[in-house]
Amino acid sequence: MERLCFALETICVVDIRPRMSVDFAHTNPYVKRKMPGPVRSRRAQAKPVSRKEDPRPRDEMAQETREALIDAAMVAFSDEGLDTPSLDSICERAGYTRGAFYVHFKDRDELIAAVMQKARASLIDALVPLGEHALTLEQIVTQLAEAIAVGVYPPKYGAVRHHHFMDACARSPTIRRQQVAHMEVIRERLALSVRNGQSAGTIRGDLDAVATAEALLATVGGVELMVELGFPMDPRALAANWLRMLAARS
Repeated sequence: MERLCFALETICVVDIRPRMSVDFAHTNPYVKRKMPGPVRSRRAQAKPVSRKEDPRPRDEMAQETREALIDAAMVAFSDEGLDTPSLDSICERAGYTRGAFYVHFKDRDELIAAVMQKARASLIDALVPLGEHALTLEQIVTQLAEAIAVGVYPPKYGAVRHHHFMDACARSPTIRRQQVAHMEVIRERLALSVRNGQSAGTIRGDLDAVATAEALLATVGGVELMVELGFPMDPRALAANWLRMLAARS
């Protein structure tokens, strides 16, 4: 539980603020780097390294530019919401021109989708980890309920609330596709946990793994809405009921 809470708390976009004033020590090979004004650090004031002086591959530098724009957008959206920050202000915060933005993103919606992908990837790894940190389905359900009970889930994204994401998904096919992809990954991981539980004899063998994963995912979506509305509920009791329904019969 402590590991999950720590992971969810560090997802908060304000954690990237210390990185925003750091110069990346290169100029973009196709767009001149624009240094930020009031947020410059001492390192940012240093003369940028030219393409000839920088031995790194162009792809690596391009990826660094893209990440800087995404990080700047995460902070801007957290401060002001999804719709208020202008692209100019986001580019200025990142230290790049609008030209650099259009090299990496077709429009604002693609940027929002990229921000969502980065934030949600960390969220997925925190909730449904794989590999050496993989959890049983019982652990996933119990720890998520505890995270809801202590207030670290749903994670806080500053000025952005759950309904803002839903509004963005409703108006933009690009953002909606990103959200659907995020849900599909969670469904796949939950279904794997169900199958593992069935193999271990802890989860009912007569359940369809994918349908069970979708039911759990739907419950989480409902809980997110209830939390935003301030609807009273007991997440620990909800989790206990779920586990009783899932438990293998003796």
